[in-house]
Amino acid sequence: MTWQHFVAMGDSLTEGWGEPYPGLEHLSWAERLARAIAPLHDGFEFTNLSFRGLTLAQVEERQLQEALTLQPDLASLNAGANDVAWNDWDGSTYHARMDRMLAALGEDGATLITFTLADVWHILPYAPAGFYDRVREMNDVIRELSAKHDTVFFDFWQHPEVMPPDSWGGDAVHPNALGYLQMARALADALGQRAGIDIAGESLALPPSP
Repeated sequence: MTWQHFVAMGDSLTEGWGEPYPGLEHLSWAERLARAIAPLHDGFEFTNLSFRGLTLAQVEERQLQEALTLQPDLASLNAGANDVAWNDWDGSTYHARMDRMLAALGEDGATLITFTLADVWHILPYAPAGFYDRVREMNDVIRELSAKHDTVFFDFWQHPEVMPPDSWGGDAVHPNALGYLQMARALADALGQRAGIDIAGESLALPPSP
């Protein structure tokens, strides 16, 4: 399996918003993954359309058509943290929108990457009322639709050991540079297993222990 253009869509979690970590260049997980894939495919391109603060509706409105115009054969979609942060969260609307977007991205056979939000409640100092339950509901939607659309999927919620407490910034919501590296490594492994290739390289190397 080969890819020519990877397009990443979403909010701050894919943009790479967060804090530095000693000994690491601060890159989004998507940029790290793209750098690891690039040597394996001639002419490989990467576009990150993600931007902080967006809801899934805003991602659809601002990013989907541009992503489709780029005709990616590898695409990622993750958004919803900004949806569940508010009390007007509607799981059925989120489900319908995510389903529609994944269908559009995969219509021409692109490989799709999806993942759940991690469980950060062991380090989260605060949370809006009902936030935990809404994240669980959103993650259930992502699991269901990932299976339906046969995406390359990693369940960060079910594997908290992938991103331990030192992977998170001071807001306990966004990963730091180490956390984004660990996300990239997990998703590279899932993608490599699907494609039958080894996705490695300097961009995925762990830093020396501080």
